[in-house]
Amino acid sequence: MGWIAQRGILHGAQARHAAWLALCLCTAGIVGGCQGTTKAVPIDISDDEASALDARSIWRFGSRQDHGVEVDFAQQRGSSSSSLGAGSRVMVGSQVINGPQTLHNEATVRSFHVAYNYLIAPSSPVEAEAFAGVGRMELKLLAQGSAPGAQISSTLGGGIGVIGIGPRWKLREQLALEGRLTWMGRVSSGPEYEKQSIDLALAYRPVKQMTLRAGYFWLKATVEHDSNDSDVSVWLRGPFLGVTLNF
Repeated sequence: MGWIAQRGILHGAQARHAAWLALCLCTAGIVGGCQGTTKAVPIDISDDEASALDARSIWRFGSRQDHGVEVDFAQQRGSSSSSLGAGSRVMVGSQVINGPQTLHNEATVRSFHVAYNYLIAPSSPVEAEAFAGVGRMELKLLAQGSAPGAQISSTLGGGIGVIGIGPRWKLREQLALEGRLTWMGRVSSGPEYEKQSIDLALAYRPVKQMTLRAGYFWLKATVEHDSNDSDVSVWLRGPFLGVTLNF
């Protein structure tokens, strides 16, 4: 009887040890699975020496020429470097760069929109353009690591809505100081795209149908994924050149 009781105690202890081992393995599997699906770290690009181009056409109509349709194309480019720590990764689709290494990131932000344009107080020395419409935003991303073959190249973006306002202070008949605040955004079940920009420029109109602009811009563009891909954040600042054709 004593031998049987001792053997039963031994089997009980083995069962407890087996249960603890199974629990530890299960926990390790869950943790490993969570680590395998952890969202990749963001890709941040910040450049205060970026450059930009903007081309715009506006067709005016109405008795006061205060209604119009505008078509606008803009492009901003910048780059910066960052460090990717050990155990971290950046990822877009099937393209992955694992740390530790140094990243050189480049971004080209392009946007195109068609919008209704309403000119506020056109006969005043200070006027403003309010606009709203639809368009498309594209963010061309290139991330290169210091390790051989470590590279991500992708174009992100899609259809997007746009609203904005642009005040103008007429200094002379052919010379004006212009500003423009633009917001473009898209929220859907997929990635979220957003672009915010501010332009300040000196505008010169050599002929009635053309305005040349030169100034400084600030841009924030973001792409937020609902998957494990890296979110992308772009902050650019720098000089820009633009042209507007008036019809």
